[in-house]
Amino acid sequence: MAEINIHSLLLQLQKLVLPHRAIITRLLSIASWLLLLTWFGAYWLYSIGKTSDVSLLLDIGRKLGTLAFGSYVLTLLPGMIKRLKYAVLMPIMSILLPFRRQFGVLMFITAFVHQYFTTTLPYLVLIDFNFSKFTPQLLTHQIVGFLAWWLLLPLWLTSNDLAVKKLGKWWKRIHRLTYVAIFLIMAHVALVDHWLYAVILVGILMGNGWGLVREKKTASSTL
Repeated sequence: MAEINIHSLLLQLQKLVLPHRAIITRLLSIASWLLLLTWFGAYWLYSIGKTSDVSLLLDIGRKLGTLAFGSYVLTLLPGMIKRLKYAVLMPIMSILLPFRRQFGVLMFITAFVHQYFTTTLPYLVLIDFNFSKFTPQLLTHQIVGFLAWWLLLPLWLTSNDLAVKKLGKWWKRIHRLTYVAIFLIMAHVALVDHWLYAVILVGILMGNGWGLVREKKTASSTL
C-alpha cells in the first residue's frame, strides 16, 4: 500500500513537472548565470576593499558546497534508477532526466564558486597564505576537492549538443568520469565529517552496482 501511494504521488509530480520542462530548464540556466554573477560581484567587492568579512565568505561558500552536492546527486539518480528498474521509483527518473544536463552545469559552477569562496579568495588573496594553518586532514580535503573539480571539467565542457554530435561514442565514455569523481567527492565530504553525504554516495554506488549485476543476469538468462 505504501509503495502504491508513493508511486501515485510521484506520478502526480511527474504530470506537474514535465509540461513545464522549458521553464524549469530556463530557470536552472538562469541560476547558473546568477552564481557566476555572484562570484564576480564578490571578487569585485573584496578586491576594492568594500568588505573584508572572511567569515561571511566562508559561510556562503559552505552553503554553496551543500547546493553543489545536492545538484550532483540529482545527476546520478536517473542512471541508478534506470539500472535498478524499480517500478515505484521510475517516475523520479523521468522527472530528473530532462534536466540532468542543467543540474550538471549548475553543480559544476556551484562547486567552482564554493571552492573560490572557501579557499582561493580567503586563503590566497585576503589572508596571508600559510600551510601551517591547514591540518593534514583539511589540506587533504581541499586537494581532493580540487581534483574532483578538475576531473569534472571535461564533463562540463562537453555538456552541450555540439559535443554530443562531434564526440559520438566518446561522449558517453567521457561522462563516465563522474563515477571516478564520486570517490573523490566521497572522500572530500568525509574528511570534514559530512558522513551523511558520504553515505548517500555509497548508497548510489551500491544501487548502480546492484543494477549492473541485475542487467548482466538478465542478459545471460536470455542467451
